[in-house]
Amino acid sequence: MKKFLLYVAIILLLTTGMAVAADESWLELGGDYQLRYDNLNGTVHDYTEFMMDTPIPGYKVRNEALFTNRFGLNMKTNPLEDVSFKVRLLAYKIWGNQTNDAIKGLYMGMPGLESPDFDGAMGHYPGGSEIYVDQAYAGWSNILDLPIWFSIGRKPSTGGAPTNVRQNLEKTGTAGVPGFLIDAAFDGYTLGYAPDIEALPGFFVKWCQGKGMDNGYTHASAIPKDTDFGGLMITYYDSPKLHVESLVMEAWNMMSAPPDGMVVLDHYWPSNAALGNIQWWGLGAMGKVTDNLNLFATVAQNFFEPSENVRADFGMGMLWQQLYPQVRDRHSGTGIYVGGRYDIESTGTKIGLEYNHGTKYWMPYGATSNDIWGNKLNTRGSAYEVYLIQELDEKPVAKRGKAFVRIGYQYYDFEYTGSLNWLEVPVKIEDLTTHDTLGQGEQWFIPLRRATDLYVVFDVLF
Repeated sequence: MKKFLLYVAIILLLTTGMAVAADESWLELGGDYQLRYDNLNGTVHDYTEFMMDTPIPGYKVRNEALFTNRFGLNMKTNPLEDVSFKVRLLAYKIWGNQTNDAIKGLYMGMPGLESPDFDGAMGHYPGGSEIYVDQAYAGWSNILDLPIWFSIGRKPSTGGAPTNVRQNLEKTGTAGVPGFLIDAAFDGYTLGYAPDIEALPGFFVKWCQGKGMDNGYTHASAIPKDTDFGGLMITYYDSPKLHVESLVMEAWNMMSAPPDGMVVLDHYWPSNAALGNIQWWGLGAMGKVTDNLNLFATVAQNFFEPSENVRADFGMGMLWQQLYPQVRDRHSGTGIYVGGRYDIESTGTKIGLEYNHGTKYWMPYGATSNDIWGNKLNTRGSAYEVYLIQELDEKPVAKRGKAFVRIGYQYYDFEYTGSLNWLEVPVKIEDLTTHDTLGQGEQWFIPLRRATDLYVVFDVLF
């Protein structure tokens, strides 16, 4: 009888294991953990504060020991043939805080990252231990047995090429977007087409459209409108040796503040829209010159088309002020981003160097990144970075199993005010004084002149 019961137990265990194995075939789990340390130092130039005409002499800011934990959980399932669903959850916590107060003052001149959190940066902006839905989207491929796909939901529009190089991550596939122009989560849809062209391996084209801000219930007003984004992305060539892509996009009825508002000078400012439109175009290439040397280069431009609308509370439109309507004009900015990484395969060591520069009116839609000061690619001026990555020499067990340490140094040289700001008129920072007047240099945000970040990152992928 005991043997019979033992046989039954073994059979039950085996069938249970087979059932679990069958379940796992349609559900895939993975994730990552990051511990980060930052030593931050910055210099603020003399300026005159906008609200109260207050003269502010220049000063220094620093945070000598900022520690953060970031945890990401990835889930993927294929409930039907050619139908998939993917989710990424993120939690990004500052040690010793359940808010972003410890670093709120560091985001100077980048209102897209002022608290409360910007919708497109949820989970990418250090704060408390809340878990946010970074991605959640469904995809349908091979529609009508053609190389056409459609996906909809909260899309994977962060960490795109070539920003993945310094993160020591693989480039996102057809779901990604160029990181040098857009780095923000979006709720929207994609329609793509990937014909098989022998001379252009990996070629595809896709249209992406999403909501930048939903203004909610409104009355018959000329100002309250939703902010919508749309863009055409083309990957011309995609191979291990070379990747070339472009993006043309536009924002209609650009909001005057982030979707959830912003806090400046300890006051909450709600958002509204219809300040005008912004267009972008960009071209990027990355690849391996040799088996060890990775190089990339990008160039992009943006164009501001301000409307006649202004915020009534502080009289600002898109890069112009109500009392000085003569400055309301179409402006354009240009940004470049170049870099490289040399990999020493025998030791698992990787050494990288990057540089980016933005002109007076440069503004990509980089609401998020892994940069504590704010996305360096938004800089109106120059940013430099050097880093070293050391991978752990351990045998992978998990599918994405990898662990590494990254030590780096960033130097920001801001030349003009208003990085990631489409409201204030950009002003050369060196020209600011403590006796500026309205329309002649008064500042809404703190004009950070220079900043450095010495960081150490420990990443574990599974």
